[in-house]
Amino acid sequence: MRDSQGGFSEGRPELLDPERIRQHLARPPDALRGLECVGETRSTNADLLARPADAVHRVARLAERQTAGRGRRGRPWFSPHARNIYLSLGWRLDAGPDALGFLPLVVAVAAARALDRLGFTGHGIKWPNDLVTAKGKLGGCLVELRRIHTDGTLAVLGVGLNVRLTGAPGLEALDQPWDELAGELPRISRNETAGRLLGALLEAVEGFERAGLGAKGFDAFLADWNRFDRLAGRDVTIRSERSTAHGRCLGLGPEGGLRIRTDGREREFHAGEVSVRRQAF
Repeated sequence: MRDSQGGFSEGRPELLDPERIRQHLARPPDALRGLECVGETRSTNADLLARPADAVHRVARLAERQTAGRGRRGRPWFSPHARNIYLSLGWRLDAGPDALGFLPLVVAVAAARALDRLGFTGHGIKWPNDLVTAKGKLGGCLVELRRIHTDGTLAVLGVGLNVRLTGAPGLEALDQPWDELAGELPRISRNETAGRLLGALLEAVEGFERAGLGAKGFDAFLADWNRFDRLAGRDVTIRSERSTAHGRCLGLGPEGGLRIRTDGREREFHAGEVSVRRQAF
């Protein structure tokens, strides 16, 4: 059985197809210089980072499966074949890495907007860039930067989304709550999902760059960040390599970090593993 988009077929995986992905971009043809779909790779982010910056600017790479993705805090990486989205987009920016602290937040907002456009509901962002629902983790974003000259950076914007995990071999290895798009949208097409996601990323990074990057560039994303923020007002624990802090989350800080009221004062954290205490998303 096929859905209205010619996507999911009962009992048969829907493989990624560059032409079908492009049909859902809703962007000008020249917005994307290259679109690659491969069966398996260690990491789509690493693939693009290994190339010259000019060769991967506005180039997207997707894989049916990744074998060396990054799990947090030593968690196993689970990547069943042809069930999820593993997408990376290369972008050359005329700014140093230190000026791009808001870029991971921009990518997270873009991914959340794409889910809206697919008709998915109930999702949000767990700072800095995890996509979550009340059931658990839906996906995540990973932005990696490589300086290419004095004032230039190659940014690789990576997004992973759980599309159809139920029934995947080895699913019992996952040691944290999870969710999938197919739970709410059973006929969801992976190609449409990839196209909507890629289109939202292109739109977002173009706008962020046009607005001057940094905090000023993030102004156009702030309202949606606040709408999707699943930590503001909650009691949280934030763990870094050297310390652990407990407190009430106050939302996004002026430098893109997480504002926490802890020990009677406000602090802004820029890195760390965040967990929510006593409350569900």
